[in-house]
Amino acid sequence: MTGRQTLGWIAVALNCVVSCSWTIWGTVENFHEGWFGKTPGAKLLWSLAYLSAAILWTILGVIAIKWPRVGALAVFSLGISLSIFILATRTHYSLAVILSWLPFMGAFGLIAVFWWFGSPEPKKWAFLLSVGLPLLAFVICAAEPVYRIAHRFDDHFRGTRVVAGNSVKLVWAPEGPGWPDRGVRYADAEQQCRMLSFDGRYLASTPQNFWRLPTVDEVARSMTREGRNAGGYWDRTHKTAQFRVMPDKEAPLWNPETGIIYWWTGSKDANGGVYRMVFDGRVDPLSGKFSMGSLAFRAVREVRSGDDQLSAYAR
Repeated sequence: MTGRQTLGWIAVALNCVVSCSWTIWGTVENFHEGWFGKTPGAKLLWSLAYLSAAILWTILGVIAIKWPRVGALAVFSLGISLSIFILATRTHYSLAVILSWLPFMGAFGLIAVFWWFGSPEPKKWAFLLSVGLPLLAFVICAAEPVYRIAHRFDDHFRGTRVVAGNSVKLVWAPEGPGWPDRGVRYADAEQQCRMLSFDGRYLASTPQNFWRLPTVDEVARSMTREGRNAGGYWDRTHKTAQFRVMPDKEAPLWNPETGIIYWWTGSKDANGGVYRMVFDGRVDPLSGKFSMGSLAFRAVREVRSGDDQLSAYAR
């Protein structure tokens, strides 16, 4: 093997490391937070968005195998463009910020140098590895979430609902101000619960105090998987939610068609942090000032006389 071939295969290896890393990240995040929408097309668009970096690096690798110096220029130009974009979006600059970015830029430059001076042979094996390894990484990472989502329960009912089971029975608010489809700060979530009308459909001008945020234990005990209670509870000793089977983002609690994957709860830790529940059952404390577009809430209230006519759910 010549020196040029050796450098070419090093470039292929480095490119595969980058493309596979982005494939693993993109696949995991896609099915964790990106797989939502009312149509299959909308969900596939989210998949393309999360996998765009992996697809881009795979394409760059294929181009560089065919035309090494064109690929080298493309990789180097991408590194420069990303550096300018990310540094331009910083609100302040410091030597530490610039130095932290140098290794990233160096990686782009190193791969570009290997492509510029190298050319892998035989090219058919280089093509096979550059395309096949990211594809294999995608299949491995997507297998479990694809199976889980295919069995996800959703009756498409977004109204007021009584959910009973696992020693908890509560009325859960309908879609609207008590169950928003966009991010809400903790203080606003508490305020909206206080102002929410009894039917859960509008915010009153004065406190009504019918609704509240559910405790972390109430959410854990109400979570489901494939339409059945997941057997959850809040372990106070270890500060974790325990489940018989990992829950999922499904009805009756969650709306699989929105991007909300985190809920505020009404429980706090010893340091005043508010516990946030993830649809898969993970719990962590956050500052009440924290906000993100995928973090909201769903209000609950106690069951009262006459609530039996609401859409009940108990499995």
